[in-house]
Formats: sequence, C-alpha cells, structure tokens
Amino acid sequence: MYSIAQEYATANELQLSLQWFEKLLAQHPTHAYGHYHYAKVLERCERLDHAMAALRRGLAHAKQAQDGKASAELASYLDELSP
Repeated sequence: MYSIAQEYATANELQLSLQWFEKLLAQHPTHAYGHYHYAKVLERCERLDHAMAALRRGLAHAKQAQDGKASAELASYLDELSP
C-alpha cells in the first residue's frame, strides 16, 4: 500500500495517493514513514492542518517505538510546517 501511495504521489495523482495512505494507516497506524509521506501529500494539497496532525500521530508512534531516526525526521518536518 505504501508503494502504491508513493507511485500515485509521484504521478501527481494526489487524491488517489491520499486514499492509499489512508488505507495503509488504517491497517498499520504505527507506520511512521506512512505518516510522514501522507503529510507530504496533504501539504501538496494545501491541507496544512491535516498534514501537521498526521505528523503528530506519526511522531507519537515513532517515540513509542523508540525509533529515533523517524522521530527526528517527523519532528523536523513538523517544525517546518508550524507557524
């Protein structure tokens, strides 16, 4: 699902990409990079509040899993989007 969502994002099929990321995260809510790239597509759709919410959820999961690399990347991206 992650790869399909990424392919749609690359092809600029953003709504289809969002749908696949949503399927992925519904089945695998702890997929940190799913949250990260879902936020990227949401940002491209100018849905910044939703993108920041996705990053916060991903960050919480990454911290719980003690995934320092994912936590740092999610936090950095969240800082970029935060006003």
